[in-house]
Amino acid sequence: MSDEPRGVTARQVTLVGLALTAGSLFIWLLNRRSGGIVPPTSWLAIALLVLIAGLVVSATWPVRNYLRGNSSRPLDPLRAARALTIAQSASLAGSGAFGWYFGQVLASLADLNLTVVRGRMLGLGVALLASALLTGCGLWAQAMCRVDPPDDDRR
Repeated sequence: MSDEPRGVTARQVTLVGLALTAGSLFIWLLNRRSGGIVPPTSWLAIALLVLIAGLVVSATWPVRNYLRGNSSRPLDPLRAARALTIAQSASLAGSGAFGWYFGQVLASLADLNLTVVRGRMLGLGVALLASALLTGCGLWAQAMCRVDPPDDDRR
């Protein structure tokens, strides 16, 4: 087993997504039993997911430039640590949002014969894409902050 910190892994992101999918599906199936349907997806929430994805990448870009030697200014270590934390949080939040919306899609499949449910699938699909974008940007930004160990064997 490696003692090297790895950050947020794809396995952790998948587990968060699956847990929230199960929770969302359970909640919306209970709602369906009482005669309810999945509410419409907020386009503001979708826009915020995309905006946050862009902000995460822009927050880690200076770290990337510094690590590649493309920056003339020194990098504040606190800024780098904050960028890494934001990237890791974004990947987990995006995965959770993906699970939440995917649970709604699964709960809605039984009611696809209703016009109102079919109309809400577009918003859910876009929300899934925006959530996946946030997850991917978070994982990518985390990778941009990675500092490889020195070539020698000293620790």
